[in-house]
Amino acid sequence: MGVAVTLQWTLQSLAASHTSLPERPRLTLQGLTGSARAYFLARLFAEQRLPLLIVTPNAVQRNELCNDLQCLLANLDATLFDQLVLPYAHQGHEPEAITSANRPRLDEARYRSQSLWQPLWRLLQEEPVIVVTAVESLRYRVLPPELLQASLLPLSSSRGHLQSLDQLIAELIQRGYLRVPMVEQVGEFSVRGDIVDIFSPGQRHPWRLEWFGDEIETIRTFDVVNQTSLTTVQDIVIAPVHPLGWQPRDAESFDALRRHLLSQDWSESLVANGIERWASQSPAQWPWGLDTFFYQALSSPLTYVPESGYVCCVGAEDIDIILKSPLPPPDVIAIGEASAALPASCLTDAEALAGDLRAQTDIVFVQHTPAPHSRHASHTPVTDLSSRSAPSFFGVLAPFITQLQQWQAEGYCTLILCRLSLEVQRMQTLLASYDLGSHPLASCHECLFDDALQPSAILLGVGDLNQGFILPDLKLVVLREDDIFGNKAQDAKRTSRPSQASNVFIDFGSLKLGDRVVHVDYGIGRYRGMTFLDTAENRDEFMELEYADGATLYVPGYRLSVVQKYSGGNDDNDRLDRLGSAAWTRTKARVKESLMAMAGTLVEVHAVRQAEEGFAFSPHSTLHQEFDGRFEFAETEDQLRAIQDVIGDMERPRPMERLVCGDVGYGKTEVAIRAAFKAVYDGKQVAILVPTTVLAQQHYETFQRRFDAFPVQLGVLSRMRSRKQQQETLAGLREGRVDIVIGTHRLLQKDANFKSLGLLVVDEEHRFGVAHKERIKQMSTQVDVLMLSATPIPRSLHMTLVGLRDFSAIETPPEGRSAIQTIVSPFSHDVIQNAIRQELARGGQIFFVHNRIDTLPALQAMLADLVPECRVSYAHGQMPERQLEKMMLQFLNREFDLLLCTTIIESGLDIASVNTIIINHAERFGLAQLYQLRGRVGRGTRQAYAYLLIPGDLLLSEDARKRIEAIEEFSELGAGFQLATRDLEIRGAGNLLGAQQSGHIASVGFDLYCQMLTEAIQTSRGETVRVQVDPELRLELQGHIPTTYVDSEAQRLELYRRLATVEDASAFDALQQEMRDRFGPLPTPVTHLLAVVELKILARPLALERIESKQRAALLTFHPQTPADSAVLLRWLEATETLFQFQSDHIVRLPLKGNGAEARLTFLKKHLQRLRASANL
Repeated sequence: MGVAVTLQWTLQSLAASHTSLPERPRLTLQGLTGSARAYFLARLFAEQRLPLLIVTPNAVQRNELCNDLQCLLANLDATLFDQLVLPYAHQGHEPEAITSANRPRLDEARYRSQSLWQPLWRLLQEEPVIVVTAVESLRYRVLPPELLQASLLPLSSSRGHLQSLDQLIAELIQRGYLRVPMVEQVGEFSVRGDIVDIFSPGQRHPWRLEWFGDEIETIRTFDVVNQTSLTTVQDIVIAPVHPLGWQPRDAESFDALRRHLLSQDWSESLVANGIERWASQSPAQWPWGLDTFFYQALSSPLTYVPESGYVCCVGAEDIDIILKSPLPPPDVIAIGEASAALPASCLTDAEALAGDLRAQTDIVFVQHTPAPHSRHASHTPVTDLSSRSAPSFFGVLAPFITQLQQWQAEGYCTLILCRLSLEVQRMQTLLASYDLGSHPLASCHECLFDDALQPSAILLGVGDLNQGFILPDLKLVVLREDDIFGNKAQDAKRTSRPSQASNVFIDFGSLKLGDRVVHVDYGIGRYRGMTFLDTAENRDEFMELEYADGATLYVPGYRLSVVQKYSGGNDDNDRLDRLGSAAWTRTKARVKESLMAMAGTLVEVHAVRQAEEGFAFSPHSTLHQEFDGRFEFAETEDQLRAIQDVIGDMERPRPMERLVCGDVGYGKTEVAIRAAFKAVYDGKQVAILVPTTVLAQQHYETFQRRFDAFPVQLGVLSRMRSRKQQQETLAGLREGRVDIVIGTHRLLQKDANFKSLGLLVVDEEHRFGVAHKERIKQMSTQVDVLMLSATPIPRSLHMTLVGLRDFSAIETPPEGRSAIQTIVSPFSHDVIQNAIRQELARGGQIFFVHNRIDTLPALQAMLADLVPECRVSYAHGQMPERQLEKMMLQFLNREFDLLLCTTIIESGLDIASVNTIIINHAERFGLAQLYQLRGRVGRGTRQAYAYLLIPGDLLLSEDARKRIEAIEEFSELGAGFQLATRDLEIRGAGNLLGAQQSGHIASVGFDLYCQMLTEAIQTSRGETVRVQVDPELRLELQGHIPTTYVDSEAQRLELYRRLATVEDASAFDALQQEMRDRFGPLPTPVTHLLAVVELKILARPLALERIESKQRAALLTFHPQTPADSAVLLRWLEATETLFQFQSDHIVRLPLKGNGAEARLTFLKKHLQRLRASANL
C-alpha cells in the first residue's frame, strides 16, 4: 500500500535523500497521472534547480511530457529544455530555411548533428536543465563525456582572460561553424572588425563578442531579427556544431569504415567514392552514425548525468516491458539510397540498459505498488500522491460556472490555461459577467510556488497542457480551454509574423544591379551599384544611377530617401528618363492633376459611406462565447486579432468595410462565421458571396457544421440547386426565414432581395469583375461589408495601403504545414510521368489543370498511355450540375487517382490526400490564379508539389516570364500578400475607381504614385498638407560607411537607406546605438555621416531645400511653403547675436563660427535647433 502524503513533504524528503541516501531508487511515486506528473517534476525542478534526465516508455509520451514541462516552466530564468532523440535518420526533422534569399538551406545532417549534441553538452555543464528522452534512445551509444567536454570552448570577458581573435575563428571553423555575412541560424558566425557574432547550439540567442586587443571586452546576447543586443554576460561556453573536429580522422578509422561497408555488400566503387567525399567534408555534414567509427570508445548517454542531477523514469512498468521484450531492429546508417547497419559496438543491449537504469534511477513513477523483488522495489515506502483528471464541460457554460463556484466554496485554487493572451482577456471578461473575479499570471511558472496558490483564487495563464488535473492535497485545479469548450485540433503554431502591409515597399532588400529605380527629382533610372568618389575635401560613397543616353547621376548615401525601387509594370521597353529634360516635371504635374480629380471623387464616395448610419450590433454575450468555444481548431493569435477587428467594426454605428487577407487554409472562413453569428444574433440576415459553385457548396457544409446546435436557417443560391430550391430560398430571404445565404453570382441578380440584410461577405473578392462589384456596392449601402482574399487584387491592395479600407492580416500557418515545392519545367512526358508515379507511390491523388475543354479527352488518353495504372477522369464547368457534383464526390471518395480539370478547382476544393498539382500552359494564367491553383494542394502535413508546365518551343512574353518567376520565388508559406505586391510591379495598380489595371503608376512608379495620391486625398479632405522636402546638403564634411567597417554592400545600402529616412531624434539615437552595437566603435567617416544626417533631421521640418557651406558661411534655401515664415525668422534673429543676410525671399546667409569643419557644423546645428524652437516644430 502506498502512503498518502503531501506534495511539499515529498519534495523536502527527496532533497534530503539526494545527499544522504545512496540506494536507488530514492523515491517511488504512484497516483500521479498525465500532466499531474509534469506538475510534480516542474515543482521539483523549480525548487531545487538541478539537472534532470527524464526517461519515458516511448516517443509519444516523451513529446507530451516535454510540452507540459515547457508550459509549466515558461519564462523561468535559466530553464533549458531538450529532447534527446536517437537515432535521427527517421525523425522527420526538417532544416529551417535561412531568411536571406540568396543563401542555401541549412544542411539536414548539420541540423541533426546540432540537435544530437545539444542536450548532452548541457548535462555536462551541470546547468539547471531538463532533458527528456524515450528509453529506446538510450540504447544508442555516443562519444564519451570527456571527448565532448574537450570540444567545448569556454570564453570570458573578465580581465586577464586572453583570447586571440584569429585563433577563435580557426577553432570555430574546426568545430563545424559556417562563416556568413550576418548570423541568422544556429551554427553560424560572422566577423566585423573586432566584433564576432556566434550562434552556438543550445542557445536561444546568439552571442556578440567585442575585442580590445587580445582581450574580450564585452559579451552580449542579441536578437537575430533586428540584430541588436539584449543582455550582457561575462562567461559563456561555445558548443561544437560537431565535436569530431577535435578528433583526428586517421587512415585506420577510414579503413574500419571501408571494411564495414564492404561487409554490407557495398561495391568497391561506391565505398571509394563515399570515403573520398567524406574525407573532404566537415563531420557535421556526414550521415548520422558515420562518426562512430572515429572514436576510440563509446558510452551510454546515462554517463552524461552529473552526480548532482536526477534520473527519473516515468511509466516504469511500461519501460520494464519494453526492455524485457525483443527490441525493434536498430536504425541504419542511411547514405543516399544505400544503407549500412550500425556496428554492434554502437548499441547497448536491453539487459545491460536495464541494469544501467537500475543503478542510476532516482525517481520512479509507477501505476501500482511494486512487488517486493521487482526492479522498482524501494527500501523507502511507496509515496501515494493522488490526482484525478479534470472534468470536461463540452462548451456548455452553465455547469462550468457552477463547478467553478463550488471549487471556490471548498477553498480550491483554480488555474485556467488559455492558448493565447487574447484568450485570457476573453476568459476574464466571461468570468466577470458571472461576478467571478480572476487574476492573470505573468507566466505559468508562478503556479509552481505556494505564494500564488491562494485558497478560492481563480488564476488565468497562457499555456497548454495535454490534460487538466486536480491535486486534492494542494487543493489545486488546473483546467485547459479544451476542458471547458471541448477538444480543439492543434492546427496552429503559436507564432505569428508582423503584418507586411505597412512595410512592403520601404527597403532595398530586393534591389539588384540593373533594376529600375525612381528618383523623385529626376525620374526613372537604372541602379548600377554603390561606388566611392573623391569630392572636394572628402571621399564618399554614392548610389550610381544610369539615365537615358548613358547619363549618370550619383546620389549621396544620406539622400537615398529620394530613391525608390520602381514598381509599375512593364512599359515602353523599360524606358529611362533623360537628365536635364523637363519631361519628368511635366509627367509629375500631369499625374498630380489627374490624381486630384480622382481623389475628389474617391474621397466623396468614401465620405458618403462613412457618413451613412449603419447598424451598431450588440456587444458579445454568453451565447457568443459558447458559439466561439465550439470552433474545432485552436485559433491563432492573428486570427483572433482579425476576429476582434471585425467584431469591433460591427459594434460601431458606421458601416464596416474591411479586407481580411490570409493564405489558403489560414482561417479566414472562421472570421466570416463569427461575424455571421453576430449578425444573425441581432436579427439581421447575412449574404456570403463566392465565385464558384464548388466553393458555395463547401462553405454551406462548413456553416452547417458550425451552426448545427443553433436555430439558424441556411440557404444556397447556385446552379447546383434546382429552380424550385432557388425560388424557395429567394422567398425565404424576402420573408426573413433564411438567416444566412451562400451564393455565387446568382446572389447578385435583381430578384435576390432581403428583408433585413446586415452583413455582406465577399470571399475571393479578386474573382469578381467591375460589373459584379457595382452590384455589390448597391447591395452594401448601410450594410457591413467583409472582404476575404488570399491574393488581393492590386486595386484593393492599393486602397488598403492608402488607408481607404480597413485591413487585417492572418499570417500564421497551420502546424506541420510545409511550403509547396514549385517546379517550373517545359512540357515533358517524362516530367508528367514521374510526378504522377511519385504521388501514387505514396498513396496520394493528383490534380492536372488544363484549361481547354475541347482537348481534355485527348489529354486524358495521353495520360492513360503514360501511366496506365493511374485512374483518370475529367471535369469542367460546362458539365451538367449533377454530373459535376457526382464527379467531385467520386474523386473525394478516391474512386479515381487523377482529376483532369479546368480552373473549376481554383477555389473551394480542400482535399488533404491531393498533394501534387500539374498546371499545363502555366504562362496563360494570372499570378493570382496560379497562386490559388497551387494552394489546392498541401492542405495537410505532407510535402506538396506544384509542377508548372510551359511550352519548350515558345518564347514567353515578358509579363508571363515575370509571373512564372514570381510564383516560383514566393513559394514559402503565407506568400499571398507578397505576390499581390509583385502583381503591382508586373501590371500596375491603375485607376482605383475603374476596371483598367494600368495607369499613371507606370509613369512615376508605385511608391511615388501612392505618395502623390495620399497628398491629393489629404488636400481633397481639406487637411493641411505639409510640404515634403529632402534637404540637399553641400557641406565641408559629408561622411560615409567604410568597407572596413561594414564589408557587405547590401548591409551598407540598407544602413544608408535607414539613415536617409530616419525622421526624429529618438529614432536617430536608436539607429546610432544599433550601429555601435553591431559593427563596433564608429570610425571618423561614420561620425561625419551621422552629423550630416542629424543636420538633415533638423532641416526637414523647416522645409530647407538646400544647405550649402561656402566661404565660412552657410546658405540656407527655404521652400516657399516653409513654416519658418518672416515672423519666425525675426524671432530667430532676436534670439542670436549672429548677423544674417537675406539674399532673396527664401535664401538666408548664416556666418559660421568655429575652428575646423566639425566645429562649424556643430555651430550650424545649434542655430537650426533654435530656429525649430522659434517655429514651434
